Amino acid sequence: MVETIYALIPKLSYNKPLNMEPKKEEFEPMEVIQRNIVNASTYIEQERTRTHGGNSWLECFLTRVNVIRMYLDEAEVMRSISPENCQRYEDRLVRLGRDIKELNGKLSRQDPPLEMQQQLLKELDIFAEPEKEESQK
Repeated sequence: MVETIYALIPKLSYNKPLNMEPKKEEFEPMEVIQRNIVNASTYIEQERTRTHGGNSWLECFLTRVNVIRMYLDEAEVMRSISPENCQRYEDRLVRLGRDIKELNGKLSRQDPPLEMQQQLLKELDIFAEPEKEESQK
């Protein structure tokens, strides 16, 4: 019996070192950011499914904001983006994150109305020009 168990275990070659390093794939942070912006609603629904509804829509949206911030930092390190543009986009994301936390408190973990969700998804596109508020006449 013992011999058969050992026969099932693959033989390790001690002559070759095992490569324990994770495989590094080439990626462009700006592409990842763009993919997160374009597919945000899908990613939000996937997170909600994965958490069995444990995370509210706003919490899942905040995950997207944080993912984009992380890759924005990476893009700056890799010099894919100028420090000035990085700071401008970062400022927009920080404001958006603050707004989300405030909204989450007001809505008591309820999902925002669909119109509000669409507006937030629009604001997530940090590369789009910010909408100008209409001035009071």
